[in-house]
Amino acid sequence: MACVRKRRGKWVADFRDPAGKRCWQTYDTRKEAEVALAAATVAIRSGRYISANDARTVCSAYESWHKLCVEGSDNRSGKPLRATTQAFYSLVWRVHLAPRWGAMKLRQVDAEAIALWKQERLDAGVGARTMRCALQILGAVFKHARRFVWTSANPLEHVHRPRHRYSVRAFTPAEIATLLEVADPETALMVRMLASTGLRFGELAGLRWSAVDLERGLIHVHEQFTHGAWSEPKTENAKRTIPLPAVVHEQLRTRYAALNGNVVPLRAHMDARTVFTAPDGAGPIDLLQLADQALGPAPSGDRPG
Repeated sequence: MACVRKRRGKWVADFRDPAGKRCWQTYDTRKEAEVALAAATVAIRSGRYISANDARTVCSAYESWHKLCVEGSDNRSGKPLRATTQAFYSLVWRVHLAPRWGAMKLRQVDAEAIALWKQERLDAGVGARTMRCALQILGAVFKHARRFVWTSANPLEHVHRPRHRYSVRAFTPAEIATLLEVADPETALMVRMLASTGLRFGELAGLRWSAVDLERGLIHVHEQFTHGAWSEPKTENAKRTIPLPAVVHEQLRTRYAALNGNVVPLRAHMDARTVFTAPDGAGPIDLLQLADQALGPAPSGDRPG
């Protein structure tokens, strides 16, 4: 039976948790113990009781969330998230969240600590968009933990997200001409394709020779490669066929012939190799790796969110 009693000069709130395990919480005054006992009783009856000794960490909650809601179908869409989204979430967790929060117990994390961490990261040059993504993922982890009654609150509900505003400006013809003038042949072909077809970089990276019609001068967009993972475009409308300008068409024909010793007929429809490869020749190109090779590692705040 739950009660408040004195033990070794302290006041103890004595009760059993939902599993029937006996619990003691020690306080300096009788009033503190009575308030704690009342709160524990209400929490137990409402199914919201969290043991003060619960050792579950933020990392263990993240792993459960990722397995069930990201890799699995326990989410509003009822299906696993896209491979590129999974890879992006894993990247944000590994780089930004795990070093600071992974080893901490869920009950040790509060809104003030998160707000201070957010400000420190912003002051250190991490971009606002990156921090918004990190806070969104951390909030999803705590929402998941509260759903399974591993924690009684989601501290992210009281942390303001940094504002992120940006504008998109297209390159002018003169700027594209300058890029083509200074670029090596490989990069120049990529620039021409991006500028003339409207491809996203992930779509360019994921373009296989089998999706290039070298006879008619068309490319068929139906997959992409971003954040180290393959996926389909987000929408059905993004799956499309794009005509190639004559100069790009001819350069692709020449490129494919050169790859095959200039003797193989230009029939690429069965060739699963990507049109462009990583600088080391192993696998598809990756935007961050390409930028690091060309310019050196970018400050964390300049990286895509």
